[in-house]
Amino acid sequence: MSKIEFTSESSVWYRLWSNQAQFLAGVSYLQMALPYWEGIIPPYYFAILGALLNTAGFFLRNVKQPGLSDKVREKELSNG
Repeated sequence: MSKIEFTSESSVWYRLWSNQAQFLAGVSYLQMALPYWEGIIPPYYFAILGALLNTAGFFLRNVKQPGLSDKVREKELSNG
């Protein structure tokens, strides 16, 4: 079995737009399971928002983010 290797961007995971979109999608789906906003916002809005954010995360993973490669390079150089 081969060892799992992370990408060079994994050290700045919180800066990746795709991760941010996926996190918000998860929060949106969690809202459907634990309805804190029940009666204020219709539940299907959260389903639509979750689906849109999930799809956005897929596409955003392939977008080159300005300045991110500099941050990754800095982290790699500081780690040796």
